[in-house]
Amino acid sequence: GSRADRRAIVRKLIRTIDSTPRMSQIRVASWNVRSDAIVDALIRAHKRHVMVRVILDRGNANPDNPNRAVNRLERVLGHYGNHNRRPEMRSHLTKCVSSCRGRRGIAHSKFFLFERAGRAHDAVMNGSFNATDLASGSQWNDIYTVRGRPGIYREFKRVFAQMFRDRPVAQGYRAHRFGGLTTMFFPFTGRHT
Repeated sequence: GSRADRRAIVRKLIRTIDSTPRMSQIRVASWNVRSDAIVDALIRAHKRHVMVRVILDRGNANPDNPNRAVNRLERVLGHYGNHNRRPEMRSHLTKCVSSCRGRRGIAHSKFFLFERAGRAHDAVMNGSFNATDLASGSQWNDIYTVRGRPGIYREFKRVFAQMFRDRPVAQGYRAHRFGGLTTMFFPFTGRHT
């Protein structure tokens, strides 16, 4: 498709970030973040007092693999008015070790959670899209959006919280049915109880 076609997910994501109201929450888990347009939207949200928390794989932002966009986002989230916020509303960026919830693998999840965005609430965007310009320019990507389904939103939020702590959990594999939808999270660390 055209450049506009290839950037449809980026536009949708930025529109959603920009429609997030003050005092609401955004959570991003992406293997990589390397898009100035997406970082700019997250910074705008943070500056209008939205909690912005971002998780990415540490292999994509380190001295051996510099990432100016992530460095800029981390700097703004860590300093611009963050210390004046209640702890539960503080923005933060973390770079996971391994799979965040396990001792091996990489943080390859790609989901975006919005407590509120426009008229929607409990919005989950999940798919193969990394928040990078490369993903939109030369990779096949998809994203599936669910909104107004608090059970699904809470399940993704639970997993995000585990990822954010960046410590292995006893069993990283989780599967839950929500009507016609099933959520699955990895890593699978052996027998599932």
